[in-house]
Amino acid sequence: MYGKCGKLEEAHLLFDKAPEKDILTWNALMTGYVSEGQGLAALRLYLQLEHAGIKPDKGTYFRAIRACTAVSALGLGKRIHEAVKEAGFSTEMSIINALVDMYAKCGSLKDAHRVFQESSNKDVVTWSSLISGYAEQSDYDTAVELFQEMQEEGVKPDGIAFLSLLAACAHKGLVIKGLFWLRQMRDHYEITEELQHYDCIVDLLGCRGLFDEAEDLLETIPFQYNVVGWLSLLGSCKTYTNLKVAKRCFDIINGVDTDHTTSYVLLSSVYTKAGMYREAEELEISRRDKELWKKTGQAYIEVDNHIHCFSADDETHPQTAGIHSKLELLNLQAKQQGLLNDGVYLDTIPPVVQQDLFCRHSEKLATVFGLMTVPRDAPIRVAKNLRICTDCHQAIKIISKIEHRDILVKDIDCIHIFSNGSCSCGDRHYQSNSCTNAH
Repeated sequence: MYGKCGKLEEAHLLFDKAPEKDILTWNALMTGYVSEGQGLAALRLYLQLEHAGIKPDKGTYFRAIRACTAVSALGLGKRIHEAVKEAGFSTEMSIINALVDMYAKCGSLKDAHRVFQESSNKDVVTWSSLISGYAEQSDYDTAVELFQEMQEEGVKPDGIAFLSLLAACAHKGLVIKGLFWLRQMRDHYEITEELQHYDCIVDLLGCRGLFDEAEDLLETIPFQYNVVGWLSLLGSCKTYTNLKVAKRCFDIINGVDTDHTTSYVLLSSVYTKAGMYREAEELEISRRDKELWKKTGQAYIEVDNHIHCFSADDETHPQTAGIHSKLELLNLQAKQQGLLNDGVYLDTIPPVVQQDLFCRHSEKLATVFGLMTVPRDAPIRVAKNLRICTDCHQAIKIISKIEHRDILVKDIDCIHIFSNGSCSCGDRHYQSNSCTNAH
């Protein structure tokens, strides 16, 4: 009960006081942590369970796999996968689906496809998990091929399958194809649109700068209090510096929820992008006066089956001095190579931010730690609990070019694959140039 209510401190206190704990007790607490997005805490609990010699059941493995997904713990996920095989649960549908999803969201589509192919029994969730994996890496063509193959195999798509397909369109900015699949879902497959489907289209329209169409959709869909959709459009306003729509989105959001922190953060970023630094600071002061605190950004990286967690300006890590020194060196190399004067990297960054492009945000610290510890022939995998910010996105592009490394950063939006100075997302939410090709 405490776990499902998000009261994890109370849940853990009760757990610690329990004179006896069976596997259901462990599973209940793990469920709470996974549900609240605290994958690292859930994995620590799983490892504690292992160390205590308690035999996991199918539910334990399922929760542990989901926890690995949250923090992109690919190495630990593979170890749990082997334990699943030894325990005889590898043919269980819920485990198969969790594994496909875990490997896909860790950016290892090869492993996801292997589990998928080895399974003799695939349901719509299995297919949707793999389709979603390709969508998150902006591979629309493969996502559509899998969608069609799924139907050829006699598996009927559901709303989640279409959501994965719409996400593939959104990650590539394919407006016409996105609208086509939305109509197909409703008219051909007779699946009723849900709020998530509409929000995906709003994100797609906003990404392409089609603000009138996005607003019309939000105002006419049969759902009230759609804060997520208006937030998505507000986020798109930063890309195009659309102050008029941004203020309107902000007012609508706060008309529904007067204490919505994210709306303050997003509008402040639009002001900053427009060079309206005084207005941005006034909004930030207003947010702090109302005690609307930002969610703490955290980045995770797994090295030798140990998960390292970083926060902005983190100085708690044992290798902090080396990480900060390496970050300063990268900043110097970027200046020497002229990358900090290159419009390819800086056109989307306000001047006030350009001065500190290599600041100590969590994802930069995790990335630099990866440079120091992950073998050169292996990609660096980082997970972020929020969307990667614009300056970090641009900085990691530069780092990938300087270091000649492939860097994967999974955030709440997609999987960014940085290589040789570019990103697989196509800078969808990080560019100021208007895109006219909506196909």
